[in-house]
Amino acid sequence: MSKDASRNRIALRFRVLLLSIASCLGLLWSSAQAQNRGMMPQLESSVSDTGITRLESPSEGAPKSLGDDVRLEVQTNPVIDVWYGLTQPFGQPGNAQNWVNILGTVTDPDGIQSLVYSLNGGADQPLNWGPDYRRLDESGDFNVDLDYTLLNAGTNTLLITATDDLGFQTIREITLNYSAGNTWPLPYSIPDWSAVSNVQDVVQVVDGKWLVTGDELRLEFVDNDLDGVSDYVGYDRVIDFGDLSWTNYEITVPITLHDSEPPGPNSGSSGGFGFIARWTGHTDYPVPNQQPKSGWLPTGAAAFYNLASGLGMDNFKDISVIINEGDTYNWKFRVGGVPGQGGLYKVKVWPDGQPEPGAWNIEKQRGPIDEANGSLILYAHHTDVSLGSVQIDPVLLSVSLERAIVTSSTPS
Repeated sequence: MSKDASRNRIALRFRVLLLSIASCLGLLWSSAQAQNRGMMPQLESSVSDTGITRLESPSEGAPKSLGDDVRLEVQTNPVIDVWYGLTQPFGQPGNAQNWVNILGTVTDPDGIQSLVYSLNGGADQPLNWGPDYRRLDESGDFNVDLDYTLLNAGTNTLLITATDDLGFQTIREITLNYSAGNTWPLPYSIPDWSAVSNVQDVVQVVDGKWLVTGDELRLEFVDNDLDGVSDYVGYDRVIDFGDLSWTNYEITVPITLHDSEPPGPNSGSSGGFGFIARWTGHTDYPVPNQQPKSGWLPTGAAAFYNLASGLGMDNFKDISVIINEGDTYNWKFRVGGVPGQGGLYKVKVWPDGQPEPGAWNIEKQRGPIDEANGSLILYAHHTDVSLGSVQIDPVLLSVSLERAIVTSSTPS
């Protein structure tokens, strides 16, 4: 290397050091002046309000010479986006399941090294982040599933800490206001979604980013991958109505199917949407040792419209039901029964604007080991659906008149 080249390289490194210091102090550096003096190549800077600065060239590892373009970048800390805000209510109007769920996304261009949470000053607990092709659908998704019995009545503090691969850290504080001792009322209704200012006031969100759109509730529409389907459509996007103590009830609600996406590796052969009754929360069966928990048994029966095979409940199907994208169908899903004898489940669906049929599409009597109580969830599995006005009523059954029937259905 010549002496002139060596002096130029030393001068370049010195000027780079000065520019880094100036950028950190918020000073202005005129790269044009430096270039006019012929003392260093043109430099471009990008400065944000967090992190540290660093200098890079367009071709990493290549020899630098006068005229090479050098770029000044800023190392930012992880970004934690908490979907439903930094203050969230739980326990009002009641306890819908065994868990409360705090949802969000963590991102960092340098990658995430670790993600943990702590409740009320307790020990850090590990959090997984997506994708896991189940509940953590997209890259960076997280779901804090907290046992609601660990919450104090009143104010609770949840800290989520993300550390990136370079060791930079962000801590996000969320306030959980828990109303203890409430029982979700029955009957229960949401007559007008447009009057709802906070989704968490009227349902418990278990999975997904749900948004009031006009007079409906729907997954938020964001299409970063430009495939025409919302990025928030995914594996079992779930909202929960009702109380752990509920036993016999029925829901009536119009549902519109807007779109769908191909299912993922753990999602079966087709998407769909429907309800599960007597729900108490995710479990470790049949999917053990996951965070968040990803099992779903034991639970009451599911009434589910499969895009490929029609309406189903347990091992029965009604293939005559065909719901296309853009269709709105009214759903009525009922659970009743006598304690110790299992639930009697019924479902009927019919096109919006038409009279309600008298017959049920499917009726199914479960056995004595059926779940005795629990809330009601709607789950949208790789489908984009919206809900209209919701009406949930108690069901009183006469033992002598109830029997298991399958109407217009064939066993699967």
